[in-house]
Amino acid sequence: MHYQELGPARARKTPPENINIDDWTRLCDHFESAEFKRQSIANIQNKGKQTYAHTTGGKSCSQRMFEIEKAKHAAADDTTENNDDSGEVENSSQPSNVVEEEPKELRVYADTHKKLDGSWEEMRRIHLEAVEQGNPLSGAKLVRRVLQKAPSYVRKEDLISEREKELEARLETSLADADKQRQEFEDKIKSQQDQIEKQEEKIRGHKVTIDALQASQDSLKEYVESLAAKINGGNT
Repeated sequence: MHYQELGPARARKTPPENINIDDWTRLCDHFESAEFKRQSIANIQNKGKQTYAHTTGGKSCSQRMFEIEKAKHAAADDTTENNDDSGEVENSSQPSNVVEEEPKELRVYADTHKKLDGSWEEMRRIHLEAVEQGNPLSGAKLVRRVLQKAPSYVRKEDLISEREKELEARLETSLADADKQRQEFEDKIKSQQDQIEKQEEKIRGHKVTIDALQASQDSLKEYVESLAAKINGGNT
């Protein structure tokens, strides 16, 4: 409240009483950070989507259910003590016209979230119908059936600024371009390697031809020398 009433510039210079100026400055920095602002916007939007409010004060729903169970057991103990004192014995064989008690979740919902939207009456109607059919539902199932799923909430990740979206798009484009260039470079290297292999294959073919010609030349030379030797021998 102090920060909001004075505004950022003035609040920094006038910290509340009993707060160190250094601590107050760090807190102001936190209030003005982008992370805190995104979270605040998300909280405000989520609060606006809340369909029913919690009205138990400092007590949680679990604590309220615990207290209901505790009070129920205490009442049962008092009834047992009264029956023992009066000498009356409850006849469990006699049929009971008492409707099965409501699940504790319904009683907690009535105390904490009861509104004029008809949700409480709908829960109670479904509960009574299920009991009459001999298939009572748990309190959790009743609450889920009536309230169904919770409203969608805004995450702070969904509140990324347009600038951040633009930077993210640029980064994705740069990565795509880099990947494309890498692929083109790899294709070029592969093409050059293929050409080198073809040249090496040609060289190997030429070498085979040269070796064959060399062998043929050597064979022809031997034949000529042999023929010359015969001619010279005949003349003598």
